Amino acid sequence: MQVTLEQLIPRLLNPLTADGRSIKPCLIHGDLWESNIGTDANTGELYIFDACSYYAHHEKEIGIWRREHHQMKAKEYRNEYFKNYEPSEPIEEFDDRNRLYSVETLIINSAHFPGAKTRQLAVDELKYLIEKYV
Repeated sequence: MQVTLEQLIPRLLNPLTADGRSIKPCLIHGDLWESNIGTDANTGELYIFDACSYYAHHEKEIGIWRREHHQMKAKEYRNEYFKNYEPSEPIEEFDDRNRLYSVETLIINSAHFPGAKTRQLAVDELKYLIEKYV
């Protein structure tokens, strides 16, 4: 965990504010997945509920969509999201930032469902990133 906190996270997130770049935190839903979205049958209007909102890097919102246990993992959902919020520079590291952001979802899921494979998936994702960047 020390390597993750002291080396991996700074390596992946510090470039977001390098070379004159900046991040403007935005209010994200914090738990945006298919069970927290509904459609009014009469009007077709979308509703988003069960928020646990906080200010974060906009890419953090879609880390949850990477996980297999969510239906919104398809690339089409990310493409629609990026029509409103483009990936931050350096774009070539977006997928790895998304992988890092998704680890939180895996850890929370493993706490809710002891024995689930998500704890090992979190470890595997961090190992992958550590091997690549540290």
